[in-house]
Amino acid sequence: MSISPAGYILIPIGLILFSGSHKNLLWATVISIILWNSSVVYIDPITFYLRTPLFFMCLLIIRNIFDALVSGKFEANKGKANFLLVSFLIFAGLSLVMPLIINGGINTYPISQEFFPIHPKKPLYFKLINITQYAYLLFAVLCFFVFCAELKTKERIIKVVNLSILLGVIVAISGITYQILVLINFNSAALNFYSFLGAPALSFEGKLLFGKIPRMYSLVGEPGSTALFLLFSFGLASTPLFWDEIPSRSRKKNGLASSIILLGLLLSTSTTAYVGIVIFLISFNFIFMIKFKPVIYVKAIFRISLLGLVFFTMSFIVFKFLFDYPWCDFFMKSQVKKLMLEHGSGATRWHYIIENLNLFLKYPLLGVGIGGSRSTAMLPALLSNIGLFGTLSFLLFNWFIFKNVFETYLKSSRKDIFITGSLLITFLTIFSLRLFARSISGLLFCEYWLLMAIMYNVYLLYRKNIYENRC
Repeated sequence: MSISPAGYILIPIGLILFSGSHKNLLWATVISIILWNSSVVYIDPITFYLRTPLFFMCLLIIRNIFDALVSGKFEANKGKANFLLVSFLIFAGLSLVMPLIINGGINTYPISQEFFPIHPKKPLYFKLINITQYAYLLFAVLCFFVFCAELKTKERIIKVVNLSILLGVIVAISGITYQILVLINFNSAALNFYSFLGAPALSFEGKLLFGKIPRMYSLVGEPGSTALFLLFSFGLASTPLFWDEIPSRSRKKNGLASSIILLGLLLSTSTTAYVGIVIFLISFNFIFMIKFKPVIYVKAIFRISLLGLVFFTMSFIVFKFLFDYPWCDFFMKSQVKKLMLEHGSGATRWHYIIENLNLFLKYPLLGVGIGGSRSTAMLPALLSNIGLFGTLSFLLFNWFIFKNVFETYLKSSRKDIFITGSLLITFLTIFSLRLFARSISGLLFCEYWLLMAIMYNVYLLYRKNIYENRC
């Protein structure tokens, strides 16, 4: 076991915060989410990196459990969302019997293999990795419960939303800085920095996609993961710009943050980023059209059209003059062909999806067991690894929270709808991408559970206020 250079700083900080107040440990945990591409401890025999967000999240979970034991007060919410999540865990746990039952009877792609190139299949047996994958799933669900426990007031929710926006700006700047270092042939600076952080995986070769376009790596990690976090922050930052009730000062701050994050998305060279922008625009239109009168809706559409125009203008300038590569060629040769399975990782991803769907058809109830098969998309991965019942529990959990926040949005006053509207648009963008563009390991990314906890608590706060007003 070895501690990273950053670990010698972060571990003492975490332990000091652990002994202090919940609030400071919560803020540190939220901030650490962007340090996914860093670790505090590396255990060599099992090739395990304790990533920085997981370290701080573990401290926050343990602190909540410890305080509950000391006080004797266990505030367990008996809502449907918690019931569905527990059901999800139960079915995932039951799926662990499947590798024992199959016992080498089929061949699958082990999740320990690299995504590309495609390696040969191997017989499926029960292994330690099945246990560790279930432990990760349990940890992810605990993240939701703890975030729900910590974000019970409107003031704290607004603070964590503003902090998430700021973190998006930092991630965008870190990614752009990496690209600049590659362009000026100063990769050693990036290498030294991420080595200090104990980065589990990062290519410092400065590979170019087209022309002078380097792939973006940030504090979060590779381009796809970076794009997902930027879209999370972008949804929270940009959506309030279209509500007149937002104070002018806040609108300017959000406008600046949105511009920096949008630039990061543009330069990410990630298909996830570009598809995410399209989903964001569609979600925005859907959410606005349902709530507002035509006059207000048209005004918002005009603003969102300006945003789209800014995006495409920025992209044209950047690719034409900075990267010296035609804008149309980049999107047609790299992004569109990738989505059409003609270029890049598109065909590889589709191969894994088909394989997982075939496994699901053979073992529909419990799948082949959590951790039994590699995938590049969460929905096929859930179906093939934990089966129909577990997948339905997870989807219903998301639907339940979305439905209730959507109903809250429809009933909210004009001064409050920017919160629920932002959350809904962000959720539709992030969840759609996670289902079809990320593997099941994407459930470990804490910003997803943070978003779900914020949405659930906003709904609970609204319901509580309605009840108190009636009384």
